[in-house]
Amino acid sequence: MPVDGGLFPEAFLDFSAESLHIAAVKNDSTGPGLAAAMSVRDATPADLDGLAELENRCFAADRLSRRSFRKLIGSPTAALRLVTRAGRIAGYALLFFRAGSDVARLYSFAIDPADRGTGLGLFLLGDCEATARARGLRLLRLEVRGDNAGAIRLYERVGYKPIGRYPAYYADKTDALRFEKRLREVAKPAPTVRER
Repeated sequence: MPVDGGLFPEAFLDFSAESLHIAAVKNDSTGPGLAAAMSVRDATPADLDGLAELENRCFAADRLSRRSFRKLIGSPTAALRLVTRAGRIAGYALLFFRAGSDVARLYSFAIDPADRGTGLGLFLLGDCEATARARGLRLLRLEVRGDNAGAIRLYERVGYKPIGRYPAYYADKTDALRFEKRLREVAKPAPTVRER
């Protein structure tokens, strides 16, 4: 059964590297030129202007600065991933990692208003999960504005579970809802036999 307005097959929700590639390249229902024109990659210093412009289009407050983006590019504790469409930045995701933790945090996620509803958000979220899995991480956690119904639907549809709330988290005092998704199971130790 197709998801996200019929743009991607249900199998796409697997989010493995192979399914990302297959869904992006082989799905003929993605609309004119979408599949061939979109890709996901790490941000580079050459992307700073485009990132700053996208941040301003997507957020009225709580924005990341150009300086912050510059510091995060290439950081060993972050992954700044871009989705591009027809050669322009259509969205980004910022993931944070902490040494000794098996949890990744999706700190910021933005899709250009002109590209919302096209499946790019789902595509980029799948890349975030694949990036965290490639680092051997077990969980992906995020916060989302309590009034962002579209994002909440996306996260719930692909298996994110609510785990809490931060009251008045954002600059305008809107609550943040906390979600997480298990990316892999933890191996359970074999039962031990006690000698008597």
